[in-house]
Amino acid sequence: MNDPQSPIVTAAKVAPTFATAAAAGIGHWTWGELAAMLGSLYTICLLAHWWWRIVWRPLLERRGVLKPKKRAKYVQLDTDNVPLP
Repeated sequence: MNDPQSPIVTAAKVAPTFATAAAAGIGHWTWGELAAMLGSLYTICLLAHWWWRIVWRPLLERRGVLKPKKRAKYVQLDTDNVPLP
């Protein structure tokens, strides 16, 4: 009965660990709660990206803290002198 490998003794050793995890709020989330947390994390990332792109980066570029981002240059082709087939 006091065999260290028996399931009862092993469960008695592991039970305090599960009680601590449950008290900390780990391991009892439903799939809906997990999806809501991931959705809110994704929304925070999108908002942070928007604030960086629209507000903070242009402000820091104007003040000289960041080097301005190199923009793509478009070349207009001279199509007036192209012979028609």
